[in-house]
Amino acid sequence: MSDIRIINKLSDVEAQQLRIAFEAGGQVTIVPDNTGTFTLVFVPRDAKSGPATSGTSASPSGGSSSSSHPSPTSPSGVTAYISELLRLCDQEWRFFGGQTYDLTGNTTTIGHKEQEDGFAERIGVYWKDGADLSGINGTNTDWPWSAAFISWVSKTAGAGARFRYSSQHSVYISQAIRDRSTKREDAGYWCERLNERKPMVGDIVCWARETGVDYDHQKGGDYKSHCDVVVEVAGDKAWVIGGNIGNSVTRRPLALTAEGFLSPNQPCGETLFAIMGCRIDEQAAVAAGVSTDTTDTLLSNLVDAVNGGATKIAFGKVLALELKQSIIELGQTLGCDPSHLAACMAFETGEEFKSSTRNKISGATGLIQFMPKTALGLGTTTDKLAAMTEVEQMAYVSKYFAPYAGKMHSLSDVYMAILWPKAVGKPEAFALFVTPSTAYVQNKGLDVNSDGAVTKGEAASKVQAKLDKGLSSAFLG
Repeated sequence: MSDIRIINKLSDVEAQQLRIAFEAGGQVTIVPDNTGTFTLVFVPRDAKSGPATSGTSASPSGGSSSSSHPSPTSPSGVTAYISELLRLCDQEWRFFGGQTYDLTGNTTTIGHKEQEDGFAERIGVYWKDGADLSGINGTNTDWPWSAAFISWVSKTAGAGARFRYSSQHSVYISQAIRDRSTKREDAGYWCERLNERKPMVGDIVCWARETGVDYDHQKGGDYKSHCDVVVEVAGDKAWVIGGNIGNSVTRRPLALTAEGFLSPNQPCGETLFAIMGCRIDEQAAVAAGVSTDTTDTLLSNLVDAVNGGATKIAFGKVLALELKQSIIELGQTLGCDPSHLAACMAFETGEEFKSSTRNKISGATGLIQFMPKTALGLGTTTDKLAAMTEVEQMAYVSKYFAPYAGKMHSLSDVYMAILWPKAVGKPEAFALFVTPSTAYVQNKGLDVNSDGAVTKGEAASKVQAKLDKGLSSAFLG
């Protein structure tokens, strides 16, 4: 397997699906062209050189910086994704001046800070490219950026659709716990308890920054938290790098027990309670049902599937073929994941996917539960919508979503476009409905932790459960 493969004229969705499958066998690069399609370049692992392990690394500005601590080397068996993840963490740490802490949480090397010129703008890149939020940088000190940093390094390293990018750590922590619980094979991370997994480079350690949170009590995935990437494990310590620690990118050690596990009690007012084990690369081929030795065959099959339009989406096995294809085409038009659209329709219709599904209380009707007033604004009525076929109604689904084209970068954004459009692009902790209000009463069932406020993350959590189900082997098709 030594030939570089180039596949042209892919949609964004097709390119991302191919990326997931190819990552097991080497490096994948996706390049947009001027026609709105994408070209995928696949370089097999045996066709490219390994990562650099020298004591210097390129800074984001294209120069180089040095530090008293060497760059992390790539241990035997480290995958292409993890190698790139470690390189990026080290690069950003050095760019910020190599700030370090000791075991007790004291600063041993002071780095550059979030509000400094050049560094504030770099944090803006984390927000925009990692969390899909524009207009924020390091000068916005009331916006913690550590989750944006983790999302940025994960996305830039090539996690693709196998990581749930968010501006809030608790969103992807809870996702990884659910993925482990349901044994979701194509998940990029499975979250485990500290006494269940010894840390390895590429893993993500999870901290709680409020009381009442642990592995089994996740408050609906909406709580104050923090995460760091494990970049080195040596002797009795694991070294991690994270963002927004002491207002910089910081490298710090965590003590290991005699058995090699992390302790739940750590300094700095945080509680370390879980570890997200990285499954990207080595599990990609397993998720597709093949071994890494058959990547060439997989590539050929996938190219045939793309050319034939045989894209797999959530609930694809139970959707009527014409409706499935209509959902895929709409996802491509809107620039969002068609599986996210299918999961929202599954939630809104109770998995019936019927144009006639109607809420007896509100009168909401159809695939995305059009309200009577909304239907009128689209030039129709709920009675007319109910009388349409599902494919006919998709024209109105498309018309409804059109204002949000290019803005729905996550499942929660797609669902917010239906439930509460003002929240599209907002952080997961954004409050939608607060008591006392009629809107809160109508949506009280979405208040997972019963604190009198329904957040974007809480509202989307039940839709996320539908997505998880739809992506299982019984429904993915």
